[in-house]
Amino acid sequence: MKAIRAYVIMTAVIAIISGVHFAPFSFDWEAALQTIQRFSGLLLVMMLGLPLMGLVTPLRVQRSLEQTFGWLSRFNVPVMSIALTVTLIFRFIPLLAGEWERYVKIAHARGKVTTAAGSLPFRMLLPAMVPYIRSLLRMAEQMADALEARGIGHPLAMPTQGLRLKFSREDIVIVITAAAAAIILFLIR
Repeated sequence: MKAIRAYVIMTAVIAIISGVHFAPFSFDWEAALQTIQRFSGLLLVMMLGLPLMGLVTPLRVQRSLEQTFGWLSRFNVPVMSIALTVTLIFRFIPLLAGEWERYVKIAHARGKVTTAAGSLPFRMLLPAMVPYIRSLLRMAEQMADALEARGIGHPLAMPTQGLRLKFSREDIVIVITAAAAAIILFLIR
């Protein structure tokens, strides 16, 4: 919800800026609405995609990408590397947000901040950013060591798959429903 709320606020600010004219001073509603329309597409994707991140584990995302597009590896497409990159992004976005919240709580616990819990004043961003970035670098080093220990990136490494995804009846119903909704929306448009 925080990311969606921040995106809505950012869209509103950009729409106001795009509608303001200075010579003569006026507001162009058409330009503002056009900006909102352009940004609303990504908002819809965020509203559908962010909850999906909470429902599907990163390992399942990786396996689904590998199983769906694995045949492209015959054409020298780095499917495994792309799937690993997507999985790491999905895994570490919530981890980075959680780490930031931890440093905000530390600043509040030390009594250096008098704002509401969960937020920092602008003047406190730099003192909080330095340990946060150090923490991120330490996490990145640990992740690189773990990936290297598992043989990721080694040309002779043969990955083992403990999880194999299977298409079920529920998946067929979801695909048919999504296709029907897409056709309806296309016809309405």
